[in-house]
Amino acid sequence: MERFRYDRSSKWLIEHHGDQILRLAGIEDVIAWRPLPAEIVQPRQLPDGLLEAERRGYPGKHLYLIEIETYADSSIREQIMDDLMLIYQARREVPETVLLVLRPKGQAEVPGQHEVKSVSGLTSIAARWPAVELWKLPAEAMLALHEPGLVPWITLMQSAKPPEELLRECRSVIDERARPEEMGNLLAVAQVLAGLRYNSAWLYDIFGGKQAMIESPILKEVMEEVEAKGMATGMAKGMAKGMAEGKAKGLAEGKAEGKAEGKAEGMQLSIERILKRKFGNVPADIVAALQKIQADTELARLTDAAFSCTDLEAFRKELPK
Repeated sequence: MERFRYDRSSKWLIEHHGDQILRLAGIEDVIAWRPLPAEIVQPRQLPDGLLEAERRGYPGKHLYLIEIETYADSSIREQIMDDLMLIYQARREVPETVLLVLRPKGQAEVPGQHEVKSVSGLTSIAARWPAVELWKLPAEAMLALHEPGLVPWITLMQSAKPPEELLRECRSVIDERARPEEMGNLLAVAQVLAGLRYNSAWLYDIFGGKQAMIESPILKEVMEEVEAKGMATGMAKGMAKGMAEGKAKGLAEGKAEGKAEGKAEGMQLSIERILKRKFGNVPADIVAALQKIQADTELARLTDAAFSCTDLEAFRKELPK
């Protein structure tokens, strides 16, 4: 669920500020660009983003494959290779590829190439790409560009400034330079991505807190889809229960029960995430209390309480006795 939030935030940035992602990889001569629908590849596996861009000194329009990973992972090589081959099959063009990794993970290395060989070794397919490790880029240099589309990424970059000072400068760039119709989404996406690195109440306040959530269509979509995923999981559990009993009645009851449980589970997870983003780790007793609540009206009330409470103790008082 958490990775899903970061994926959706990254995809919004690809679609609306893809040229700034290319800038992160050192491609600064883009004249014009537009996002292409990922469906042109194949519906069974879609890349994070596919851009078409024109650059000075490169006649014509060319493809740029964007892959964004929250952490370095051993499966990245295969994923990029698959996407490259699918795009080549569909467009007969090898796209320029940019891999953007948001945070380090232990000693895991960020891959920049991959090769696969036939059984006998007579045939091989190889690919290489630039890997951008976001935490190694200088935040100050990017801030100096005053580009709102860069701000969410800057929250994860290297800086000599205290974190709160850096993020307040990020907020200033959005306030001063963002288009009005993008203000809500940029604040919300910056809040989501910065949450990968910081777990403090001041982070929540800097980027608008509850108001940023309310004004961000992309965040609303994320919350709705989280709830839908919870409902789907619950329905699957219910159907399995009914099938195991081998009775039509059991299946029907299981589906209904699972749907209700799944919706409640989605709302419980949403509340827990809000509290975690504001205050850090959520105590086990609060999590346990949330898991006992099934009523939609009660969970909706607690969602509002999670947004407005000033500390975990205040939220704990809102829980049913």
